[in-house]
Amino acid sequence: MNLYEELKIRIANKEYSMSECVDMLNAYLLKKQLTTEEYKELMDLAIVNRDIENEYPELKEQVLALGAEMEGIKTRLDVLENKKPSGEVPEWQKWNGLPHGVGGVGIYMKGERVKRNSQIYESGIDHNTYDPAEFGIGEPIWRKVASE
Repeated sequence: MNLYEELKIRIANKEYSMSECVDMLNAYLLKKQLTTEEYKELMDLAIVNRDIENEYPELKEQVLALGAEMEGIKTRLDVLENKKPSGEVPEWQKWNGLPHGVGGVGIYMKGERVKRNSQIYESGIDHNTYDPAEFGIGEPIWRKVASE
């Protein structure tokens, strides 16, 4: 059995990772132990038979972690864009006077929901610091969406 036939069998049996196979075939081609036609055929066979599950396991872990993070972001976006409750609605907090992103609490963005006096309200504006239960406060600032 010559080198080409041996490599063909080993590649078909998935004895190499894709990166090992590419390195090995390149080396054999450079040493002129494979013809260009044999090289191309073996490369095609390696591509068809590669086992994606075993290629670059560290990247696979990163891709899975990024996928989970993206799902979390999509869920949060659905809550904001579609105004779907995300489970537990937090109690309304009075604004503490600090800016949003620098320790500011009690600042609500459009679509966020809060509980106040057993009612659930949805903010109709960004950077909302008004108390939804105050007399005179209503749409478009806060909209009552449910009672507990």
